[in-house]
Parts: sequence; structure tokens; C-alpha cells
Amino acid sequence: MTSKISQLPLASAVASTDIMEITVNPATSPASRKVALTTLATSIGGIPEAPADGQTYTRRGSTKLWVVLPVSEPAISAGTTLQYWRGDKSFQTLDKIAVGLANVDNTSDAAKPISTATQTALDAHTTAIAACEPLGKYIALNDQTGTAYTFAAADAGKLVSGSNAAAITWTIPPNTSIPMPIGTKIDCWQKGAGQITFAPGAGVTIRSVGGKLKLTAQFSAASLTKVNTDEWLLFGDIAP
Repeated sequence: MTSKISQLPLASAVASTDIMEITVNPATSPASRKVALTTLATSIGGIPEAPADGQTYTRRGSTKLWVVLPVSEPAISAGTTLQYWRGDKSFQTLDKIAVGLANVDNTSDAAKPISTATQTALDAHTTAIAACEPLGKYIALNDQTGTAYTFAAADAGKLVSGSNAAAITWTIPPNTSIPMPIGTKIDCWQKGAGQITFAPGAGVTIRSVGGKLKLTAQFSAASLTKVNTDEWLLFGDIAP
């Protein structure tokens, strides 16, 4: 039988009686020769007869020997669909904390919080919207019966009336004390006999034709519109 040296049973013990027939240089001399395996084993480096448990045969440079290879990782048992395999070789729960989203809550859109700055901006818009008159209608009526009154932010979009037999003074406050958005509109009318005079607060300017600041007579009406931070336009049935 012709065999390659690589086919020799190196992992088994070599006995002196083991003989293998090999072909020596078949290209020039096709003769066969029988060689004792003990001799052949010695000629290729004295391979140890058998490995110990956990060893495998290898070569280190010119040395042939049995070595213990590194122990392989044990098989990973199956986890659940709600787990993941962590670097410390343990199964952990796969949740929002595991992926760095501990502060995320699965809340409905209506329950999601907003920042203080956003809420403040929304409140300002709500106030401005509330101050607008519905189409063809005042948002409310404000009946004043005293002889003095200072307009409030809540008067925006309202019809304010003055009813008193004596003279009446209505004051437009400065923006620093009662801020109202530019564009705020307040309508006024004299319901009683007492004549109404519009007075500017500290730093306030009232613009009107001829500098007129009074309603003409009972049942006269006029409108105030804020055109700048502390500047108001007065127009209507007004008198000096």
C-alpha cells in the first residue's frame, strides 16, 4: 500500500512491528520500500505517542508537541425575547434603561409636559386671542358707574360705558403697570350725563384729532387703539 507521510497514524502508539510500504521517488525509481513506523516517526521529530485529555498536536517552530488549547466558551443558553446578552456574559432585561432612555415616558400627547418658556409663550398667545373681538360681537360689556376709572387688560375687546351725573375721568395706564399688546382695542360710550374725559397715565401719549380728549355728549362713542408701547389712538365722537 502506498501512503503519504501525512496519512500516517501519528496520534496512535507506534509499535516496532508496524510496517508501512511507501514509494521512494516514484518518478525515477518506482520501487517500493517497507519502512518501520518507529523509524519513520523518529525521523520526523519523535512525535509523542498519545495526547493527554484536552490536548491537541501542533508545531511551535521546530518543536512538535501536544499542547492544551484555550478552553472554549460554554454554550449560551437561550434567554427570553425581553432579554439581551451583556458583555459580562449575563442576560439582562431589555428595557428603556438598558438603551439609555430612562427619562422617556410613554405618555399620551395630551399628558406630555412642556417647558416653562413654552407655556409662558402659549399663555401670551391665549391672552392675545382672548382680547380679540369675535366677528360682529364684543367679548363683553363693562358698565362703569363711578367718576374715575383706569382701564385694565381685561377691557381689550370690550365696550366700556360710563354712567354718572358728574364728570368722569378714564385713565389709560402705562405699559409698565398694565401691559397690553399693541393692537389692543377698547370701545367707549357715554351712557349718562356726566362727560367722559380720557387722561393719559405716566408716560402715555394719546393721539387724537386736534388733541381732543372728551366725548361730545351723552350717547357719544369713541374707540381707543394701542399703536405703540405707550401710545394710543383716540377717534370717534370727541370734543376738546
